[in-house]
Amino acid sequence: MNDHRLSRRQFVGASLIAPLLGTLRPASRAVADEGDDDDNGTKFQLYWGDLHNHNAVGYAKGSLQRSIEIAREHLDFFAFTGHASWHDMPKMPGDRHMKWVDGFGVHRRHWPKTREMIRDANSNSFAALLGYEWHSSQFGDYCMIFGKDQPELFLPDHVDKLLKFAADKKALAIPHHLAYARGWRGANFDHFAAAVSPVVEIFSEHGCSESVTAPVGDFIRHSMGGRVTENTIDRQLERSLRFGMIASSEGAIP
Repeated sequence: MNDHRLSRRQFVGASLIAPLLGTLRPASRAVADEGDDDDNGTKFQLYWGDLHNHNAVGYAKGSLQRSIEIAREHLDFFAFTGHASWHDMPKMPGDRHMKWVDGFGVHRRHWPKTREMIRDANSNSFAALLGYEWHSSQFGDYCMIFGKDQPELFLPDHVDKLLKFAADKKALAIPHHLAYARGWRGANFDHFAAAVSPVVEIFSEHGCSESVTAPVGDFIRHSMGGRVTENTIDRQLERSLRFGMIASSEGAIP
């Protein structure tokens, strides 16, 4: 019998992060050390994590240190995905768009310290991952997540450039709040790339993107409009697109 036991750090290490996230089977964290057998007797383990998280390094609230401390208390892995850019952001009445502009500046200036803090947060029992969130009205939002340190904040003006960068760096590019309308930061599945987006985010504080009738839950704090059928997960599955699904806290107030 093969035993594919991994430490938490090995699980998210380097270029293995994408295929592993796509193949782990669920089991209770309470029995994770024992593993879970599939039909062929191969052992898998479940690790709990949050791959979309915010704080004041951007335009949310709370310190990055506090985010790390909270994650350590109950998770095996965690990604900090600070708000980084919105290249096609419209100007808003009353200069409200400056909230984003100012937040992006905070994130950019803090990037060297962010890299250091994420690196130092890792241990044999906890994996901290470096990342950032790229916004686009036309192409939707992506959480970029890296298995290794990433000195460059690559913030292009087109999603194809972003996805190529993800492939070159062996990073994850996870589409976020999919079901909003195109033009309102909903996903643009015409540019979907399974190789770097093996999973998509079905649920966050923006609600559920499974369908336009799926329960949205009571965790919603803000919205950019209603869901549209053409961008739901149900519609993409009908189109024969295939991907895994995750839910993230998108925690912005630790």
